[in-house]
Amino acid sequence: MLLVLPIGACFHVAGETSPAAPAEPPGQLAADIAESENLFLAHNVGFGPAVAYTAQTRSQGGVVVTATPARLEAEAWNSWPDGTARLVNDAVAFGMEIAIHPDPDHASVQWDPRHTELAVNTTDQVFPPAIEPDEILTRLLLLARYEARGGLPPDAQLRLRNADAFRTAYLTTAPAPSAVGTVIFPAPAANLFAVALQLKLGVEVDGSRVETFVFLFE
Repeated sequence: MLLVLPIGACFHVAGETSPAAPAEPPGQLAADIAESENLFLAHNVGFGPAVAYTAQTRSQGGVVVTATPARLEAEAWNSWPDGTARLVNDAVAFGMEIAIHPDPDHASVQWDPRHTELAVNTTDQVFPPAIEPDEILTRLLLLARYEARGGLPPDAQLRLRNADAFRTAYLTTAPAPSAVGTVIFPAPAANLFAVALQLKLGVEVDGSRVETFVFLFE
């Protein structure tokens, strides 16, 4: 169910054949890359949920969590000098800004992806999070490989080299006194008219118990 973009519709499997297999015609390869870049990277295909982008706060078990739907294309780590999206756009994923702060009585908190999910429109349509930021960057690696094979300008390669800000901004799973960052839920967002998002977020407290926080955005 973890699907960021219809790779089968954009990429051909030439890269998975044996070295002796005929190369894909350069014209078709270039067309495939352009189509993939338009969906995955281009600024003009942004698509976000029709929900209120306002923060909600929940408190339980000595922990306070604030969650806010994120416009991925507006994120600081997703900016690019020419104004286009750097790594990912709103068409291929949903994002959440998360802040986790425990009471002084607790030594540490950490995000628990195993108990985290995003339901879109209905609780039967659920998407797990990308646990690590590199799960998102693997799509750029595919584009970079096809750029190299097609002899095209290294746009995806340049974006990958400038992804450190994204990695830093991603919500960590390591224990810490508090945790603030972005969580991305890969989903075919361009095909979903999202009018409601239900976030379930797991937080491990002091390495001994898990609290689950629920947020509904409409």
